[in-house]
Formats: sequence, structure tokens, C-alpha cells
Amino acid sequence: MTQPGSDNNSKPYQKPLPRPVEELTLPLAMPRMGNRFSRWLGRKLMALSGWQVAGEIPNQRHLVIAAAPHTSNWDFIHAMCLVLAVGVKFSYLMKQEAFFWPFKGLFIALGGIPVDRTRGDEIMSQMQEWFNHNPNCWVAMTPEGTRGEVSRFKTGFLRIAQAVDAPIMLVAFSYPNKTFYFAEPPPLSGDIDTDADVIKAFFDEHFGGSKPRR
Repeated sequence: MTQPGSDNNSKPYQKPLPRPVEELTLPLAMPRMGNRFSRWLGRKLMALSGWQVAGEIPNQRHLVIAAAPHTSNWDFIHAMCLVLAVGVKFSYLMKQEAFFWPFKGLFIALGGIPVDRTRGDEIMSQMQEWFNHNPNCWVAMTPEGTRGEVSRFKTGFLRIAQAVDAPIMLVAFSYPNKTFYFAEPPPLSGDIDTDADVIKAFFDEHFGGSKPRR
């Protein structure tokens, strides 16, 4: 899979300047949730904690989001403030056994995608079916799969992007300057394992998590 718009002669990545989240342009195709109050609350919490954003969110109906470096439980808290502030609805994979009454409707409303883990070899076909039935769907994953140090990224996010023919957006937690960076991945080859290493190297070079030693 080659990332749409990628160019093997692309210029070296240069970090865009951080800015308040309310200055972020929200694309028309972005799946949305929340209301005026929840967006106000998220923006207030981000302002109080000093977090900003940098880069642009692509205008894509289908998108796979890789968020890293994931080194602390605080990542989730700051990310939820960002989600509230932007009003974006992103999906995430959950075991289908969790989707029972009275929680099924809530989990689906919050973006949960029920996955049959007994059909592990058919996960990609399950995801294709989900995307086909959801015209606006953004799936977010943490490619490390843990808060601890890893030598390699898990490749699930790349496999899903390839299976559903969706572009990838990188979201970086940059704790040194309290900024969420939205970025395209570096040029990709289509080889899953190679591309996972390229994307990990990109994160490692440009962004620092809450606990850099991890």
C-alpha cells in the first residue's frame, strides 16, 4: 500500500506551529459527535492544561488513525479532551462479547466496533464489512499496543488501511511542548512490516511522549 499523496522525493518533515484547538479547521467529511457544550468543555480543559494542536485534519470519509507514542495513562485523558474539543467521532475495535444489553447501544454510539475474536483470520473482512456499511468512519489505534517500550509497531492499523483502502493519519502526543500533531505518514512502500518500521522511526525522531524512556 502506498499512502495517497505520498512522494518518494518528499521534503523532510517540518513541524508546523502549534495553535489553540479552536483555530483548527474541521473537514466536512469528519464523523462528528457531541454538541456546543461538549466542544466548549473540551476546549476549556485543553486551554487549562496548556495543550494545543498543529497540522491539519484531512477531509476523508474513511481514515485510519495511528496515535503514538503511547507511554502513559495521561494519554487517554488528554486525547479525550481533544476529542471533546474537536467534536470528532472515532471508532475502535472491541470484542463483540462486550456488546450486550444495556451497553450495546452506548458502545456503538461511542464508536465501538464489535469484532469476533474467534474469527481472527477474518478480522480484515469484518472491517471491510464495517466500513462498507458506515460511509463516514475513522478508526483509531495505538500501534505500540502497550504503554511500555517496544522495538516494533504492531501492524494491525496498516493491514486495516490496506484492506479498506483508507489513508492513514498520524496523531502524535508531544509532551515536551504539549501539542497534538496531525501528520501524513512518510512515503510508504506497501510492504506492511517495512512500513510499520518506517512509521515508528518517524514518531521516534520527531515526537516525545510523557515517559521518553519507554
